[in-house]
Amino acid sequence: MNRPSTRGPPGPIRFRTSLHNTIYDVLKARGWKETDSDTDWELNWASIEWMRENFDHMHLDDSQRVSHFRNMYELTRKDLLIKNLKRMRKTLEKEDKHAEAAKYDFFPSTFVLPAE
Repeated sequence: MNRPSTRGPPGPIRFRTSLHNTIYDVLKARGWKETDSDTDWELNWASIEWMRENFDHMHLDDSQRVSHFRNMYELTRKDLLIKNLKRMRKTLEKEDKHAEAAKYDFFPSTFVLPAE
């Protein structure tokens, strides 16, 4: 797979990672080029620690991707996911967007014990 033409001449996709595991082996086997640059890459397979330390202080170009969402635990923990879905529904209802808020009625009743 070649990189998008918006970042220069076609060539192998440049990636950056501090992890040397199966993902690293797959990226190399695909012919992608590893780079040590802090800014000149299309994919950064980052550790969670790297995301916490760096993501808020950088701007990604349209062609750049990272392997984690910022605060991804908000989506991967059931209690936090439900909290965010409920908050979004409540926000939409306060803005009188009831039809849009009704779309957030797809998850079952959920409780966090012993808090609720």
